[in-house]
Amino acid sequence: MEPHFQLGIWPEYVFMYLSIIDKPPRKEQMAQQLLQNNLLLTQLPKDTVINMDHTKNRYEFMVETNVKQALERLRDVKKGEFQIGRIIKKRKSFMARA
Repeated sequence: MEPHFQLGIWPEYVFMYLSIIDKPPRKEQMAQQLLQNNLLLTQLPKDTVINMDHTKNRYEFMVETNVKQALERLRDVKKGEFQIGRIIKKRKSFMARA
């Protein structure tokens, strides 16, 4: 599958990711290009998150060390995945009673 934008819903949040998943063609080259140009990623908003497994409800706020690790995993592991984007956490409904 080619890199794509993905919108999704988990019970705790909704997400908007740029996803490199499902063994896309040239994933090693994409990962290497991102590693070599990681300054671009550091310019993203501070609340940007990454996810390394699209099947799991787990994300980490992006910092240089975990991005490097995630991109190296994407490059080196056959089933490596990389998702980067934003989340919106669930809030208590304004209609809910306290």
